[in-house]
Amino acid sequence: AADGLLAWAVSHAANGSRHSMALWLAGRLKAEGVARWAAQSVLEDFARQVSTSGTRQLDTAEMQHVIGYVWGSA
Repeated sequence: AADGLLAWAVSHAANGSRHSMALWLAGRLKAEGVARWAAQSVLEDFARQVSTSGTRQLDTAEMQHVIGYVWGSA
């Protein structure tokens, strides 16, 4: 399930919507019962795939923030 969600999110992410898509992806992963640590890995893959040269890069810290927002800070 996580691979399909990742592929969908990557294919629908565009500059200006990547952060929103990361939030959507994190929420879907949580709803699917994906463990927080596994979701972090998926979101890092998402960030790598949608960050292109010449645009603001999504980074691990931002993806950790998304995970914290969706799962709670703990």
